[in-house]
Amino acid sequence: MIGWSKMGLGDTATFHNGYAFKTAEWSTSGKEIIRIQNLTKGSAQINYFEGEIADKYKVRKGDILISWSGSLGVYEWHGEDAWLNQHLFKVDFNKANLDKSFFTYLISHSLKKLEAQVHGATMKHITKKNFDSFPVNLPPIDQQKKIAAILDAADAYRQKTKALIEKYDKLTQSLFLDMFGDPVTNPKGWEVKTLSDFIKSLNTGVSVNSTDKKYTKGNIGILKTSCVYTGTFRDQEAKVIREDEYGRMKLNPTADSIIISRMNTTELVGKSAYISRDYNELYLPDRLWLTEKGELSHNTRWLSHSLSFKSFRNEISKISSGTSGSMKNISKKNYLNLSMIYPALELQNQFAERVKAIEAQKAQAEASLAQAEDLFNSLLQRAFKGELTS
Repeated sequence: MIGWSKMGLGDTATFHNGYAFKTAEWSTSGKEIIRIQNLTKGSAQINYFEGEIADKYKVRKGDILISWSGSLGVYEWHGEDAWLNQHLFKVDFNKANLDKSFFTYLISHSLKKLEAQVHGATMKHITKKNFDSFPVNLPPIDQQKKIAAILDAADAYRQKTKALIEKYDKLTQSLFLDMFGDPVTNPKGWEVKTLSDFIKSLNTGVSVNSTDKKYTKGNIGILKTSCVYTGTFRDQEAKVIREDEYGRMKLNPTADSIIISRMNTTELVGKSAYISRDYNELYLPDRLWLTEKGELSHNTRWLSHSLSFKSFRNEISKISSGTSGSMKNISKKNYLNLSMIYPALELQNQFAERVKAIEAQKAQAEASLAQAEDLFNSLLQRAFKGELTS
């Protein structure tokens, strides 16, 4: 890579760590305190600070932030002036000649490799020393701009496709509200049942040992809990099972059932997704439930969307237990005792048919997103091998 300079990340810019705010300093007014949770989880509580501290902790619109603890990531701040909490770096472009857009891609590319250096018993993190010394190759500014323009175009297509998928999700939620109202507050006065009326049993899989091989269709796989994170079943979220573990596998996803995450973080416990067909090559671990349909006549696709509704997920959070804020559990008994509206079966079927059409369009968008992700990641790898400017 002719003309590229090898240096440590700490030589490219200055990385200011945030201020260690105490919970007693949190307020309901003032400037927002930016925590990792506010960057990675849109529903996280926002806290404020009314006082004044050193200007190096102030974040302004357009600033680049890097989370170095918990989940590594790079973000651009788009909000009003705010305060930076600890476990986040703010980037000060005061050293090398840098294009900001290129630099975010450089950091994103570097963080994937830096994950190997993350450690810690309670809070996984990377040390400032290791971060600053991490070696990178920096091209001249004109090449930086060229690389950034190519990656920006690929990322724009990726983000546009993500936005389309979000629109389909909002359309489904809007349709549900219009036809049934909120399933918890029940403004339309539907008859109310318990989930045990809809679900005969919650069957649990077995966790088995897997290989390091990337899962692809045709392999025998054990599902990861992330297969239900989006509310749509993602059959690629699996690990390849070791051959000597085949005798322990016992539960496949089956058509017209629902997979539910029984153990996860507060935000993800109880996440679920509808299964539209049999998957004989996939198996459930012990952290996922598979529903068995009860005797009450109902549409399983409709029930799946009811279980995913935000207000109902709040009810799930209330019954989840666990001493750690990072991992919550739900018992089968408490889950099946939750209340659920029971509208007319004809309406449930109408909803399911309309959603099926929406999800067909969404599936096409998700396939396009997978291609867009592959293209972007390929370009990202090529960019830092010097292949986009040769």
